[in-house]
Amino acid sequence: MMLEAYELTITSPGGESWFTHEGEDLVIVLSGKLLVEFEGGEPMTLNEGDSLHHPGHLAHKWHPIGSERVRVVHVVASGGHAHGDSSGRR
Repeated sequence: MMLEAYELTITSPGGESWFTHEGEDLVIVLSGKLLVEFEGGEPMTLNEGDSLHHPGHLAHKWHPIGSERVRVVHVVASGGHAHGDSSGRR
């Protein structure tokens, strides 16, 4: 198993694309408010200090709430790597 940890700053909505990958996700909100959506599920709001753990195969996307930037720690546990770009933006 491989663990990858990223500190991300989310400044704009992630768009319409859903993310999926092997393994599991852990997201911890360092500052701001984050809306987490799961395809077919109810959206969840995470506030500063909140965390969320879920299987990576569940289609998901993140959006900042309001005009404030959101800083998170994102940990991916997998046999491979997370899908996203190398800029730290999902």
